[in-house]
Amino acid sequence: MTYPMKNYRNLIVFIIASSALAQASVIEVGPWTGAVTSKSAIVKCVPKKDFQKIDLLLGEGENPNKWQKFPLSQSSGQSVSFHLTGLKPNSSYQYVIEVDGKPDREKIGKFQTFPENGTSFHFAFASCANTGSASPVFSAIKNSKPLFYMNVGDFHYEDINVNDPQLFRDAYHRVLSSTTQGELYRHVPFVYMWDDHDFAGNNSDGKSKARSAARQVYREMTPHYPLVEGGGDAAIYQSFEVGRVKFLLTDLRSERSPAAQKDDTSKTMFGEKQKAWFKRELLAAKGKYPLIFWVSSVPWITKESKDAMSPPDYWGSYATERRELCDFIAENQITGICLLSGDTHLLAADDGTNSDFSTTGKLKIPVLQAGPLDRPMSQKGGPYSQGVYLPRSGEGCYGHVNVEDMGSAIRVTFSGRNQSDEEKVTLSFTVPATSNKPSNP
Repeated sequence: MTYPMKNYRNLIVFIIASSALAQASVIEVGPWTGAVTSKSAIVKCVPKKDFQKIDLLLGEGENPNKWQKFPLSQSSGQSVSFHLTGLKPNSSYQYVIEVDGKPDREKIGKFQTFPENGTSFHFAFASCANTGSASPVFSAIKNSKPLFYMNVGDFHYEDINVNDPQLFRDAYHRVLSSTTQGELYRHVPFVYMWDDHDFAGNNSDGKSKARSAARQVYREMTPHYPLVEGGGDAAIYQSFEVGRVKFLLTDLRSERSPAAQKDDTSKTMFGEKQKAWFKRELLAAKGKYPLIFWVSSVPWITKESKDAMSPPDYWGSYATERRELCDFIAENQITGICLLSGDTHLLAADDGTNSDFSTTGKLKIPVLQAGPLDRPMSQKGGPYSQGVYLPRSGEGCYGHVNVEDMGSAIRVTFSGRNQSDEEKVTLSFTVPATSNKPSNP
C-alpha cells in the first residue's frame, strides 16, 4: 500500500513529536552528585510531582552494557536521594533517574569515584555567582575534567533573611535550572560550603532569623558528606579524603558571632563545638595526611580591624580567634595546611609569606583565592605574594588545583584561570611526605 506525500509528512511529524514527548524530562531539578568517596556517592534530584516509583540506574564506564538498579534511599522536602554503595575505586560511572518506569535520558549523569591509594588528581574551586548564572566559566570548569568541583560560598545571591524553607528551595531550583550549571553538576561531583549571600543575607551570622531554614534546606537539597552534627538545626561542617589528602570544610556563618562584637576570646567564627572538632581533626591528620586543605569561605589575609562601628566581614574582625588557631597549629607542629577561600571577587595566591598571625611568627600556610564566577570585581584582603587578578566586567574566574603525589612529597600547583582558561595567577609548593602511600581508612 502506498501513501500520499501529505500523509508521509504527517507521519514524520507524529514520529518526531512522539520522540520529543518520550524524551521529555521527568526531573524538575537536578540531578547532581556529591559525597563521593572511593566506593560510594550520593545523587539527589527533585522529580516532577505525582510519581509512584522512582529508581536510579547505574552503569560502569563510558558505554555501560549493564545497569544496576538502586531504589530510593531517602526523601526530604521536595528532594529525593540515592545512596550508591559497593562502587569500585577510581572508576567512572553513568546514571539515569527512572520515574514510574520511564528513564530520564535527557539528564544522564556522570561521576568518577576517588582513588583509594595515594595518587595524583586535580580539582576546581570557586565562589560568587549570580543566582542561576549561565556564565561560560561553568563550561570551562566542566571541560577541565576535575575530580570534583567545590563551591566555597555564595552559590546564589538571594540574600534570604526570613525563616522560610521554600524560599531557599526556590533559590536552589533557580541555580540548578541553569543549563550551563546543570551540565556541570551532572558531570562533575559537587562539594559545597556556603558563605553569607547563600546562607542568610549579606554579612549574616549565627543570629540570623533565616538560620534554621538555611540549615534545613542545605540538608534536603545538597548531596553532602556526613555532617559532624548530624541532622536537625545544626551547623554543616564536614570533611572528606582523597588518597593522602584531607579536606576540612568549616561553616563560618551559622555559628558566627556578630562582627560588631568586641574582639576577645568569646568572639568566634566557628562556635565552640566546631572549633573543638577542627582542632581534633588537625591533630588526627598530623602524620597521616601530609596535605590538608582547609576551606575558609572568607579571606584569611586581612588586617586586624579596629572599626567597632562598621567592622569588615572577614578574619580581620576575628583576630583573637585567628591568632588562637595559628598558635594551635604552630605549637602542635601541624604542617601541610593549605587554605582555600572565596568571597573576594578576584584571583590571588600567597605562598605563606603574609598568612602568619601566630605569636611566634614562624607559621607558613599557603592561601589560594578563587572567584568570582561572574560577579563584579571587588578586592578584600592581601597582600598576596603572587599578586592578584581583578577580572573584567562579566569575566568569570575559577581555581584549578593539581595535586601530584610523588611518594616522598606532594606537590600542589594552583592555576587561577578565567572563563577562557587563561592562567592569571599561579603558585606551586611542595609538602614532605613518607614514601609509602597507605590506603584510605
